[in-house]
Amino acid sequence: MSRTTPVARATFTHLHTDLRGAPPRPASAPRSLPYLIGALAAFGAACALGGGACSIALGNPASTDALHLSLIAGALACAAGFIAIGIMLALRQRDLRRQEVHLASRAELIRRELDALGLTPRETTIAELILQHRSYDEIAVMCRLSPRTVQFHASNIFRKAYVTRRREFERIMLADENCPEPYERIARIRTTEADVGKQS
Repeated sequence: MSRTTPVARATFTHLHTDLRGAPPRPASAPRSLPYLIGALAAFGAACALGGGACSIALGNPASTDALHLSLIAGALACAAGFIAIGIMLALRQRDLRRQEVHLASRAELIRRELDALGLTPRETTIAELILQHRSYDEIAVMCRLSPRTVQFHASNIFRKAYVTRRREFERIMLADENCPEPYERIARIRTTEADVGKQS
């Protein structure tokens, strides 16, 4: 399957709520942050245990200062760990919000592309399921149609999109927004066809 498959599945959660799959994991949160949190927590625990051990071993008034220092160091380490956790959660929330906006915009773009093809309501539903990478048998069950009828609608969809194969239709409709050539191709073919019609 092409690299657009996870994006397609995440995008169409805005079109159908029964979609299988999940949005990709946000990548901007540093992967080393959990290890840093664990190290800080371990350091804090070590300071507290070390201070207690020193207090018991020395057994004199000076041990109280050592215990206080170790407890302070442990508290600071734990505080730093909580701050790191807060940063990690904030980064994740920011990434999720950005991803939600991105997926919503992509879903809207795909909707407009499907509308521009002049599909019937039934064809639009089948086209959306095709772009979810559902098999024709699955689509037939979901739409309560026969597989042959689904294939008939699919051939009409591909004809209106100026393609002949399902994979080419998916590639055009799910193209990366940074490489918009497939979208431009649809408009270019339509413009050329309209010009030919005028000349004839």
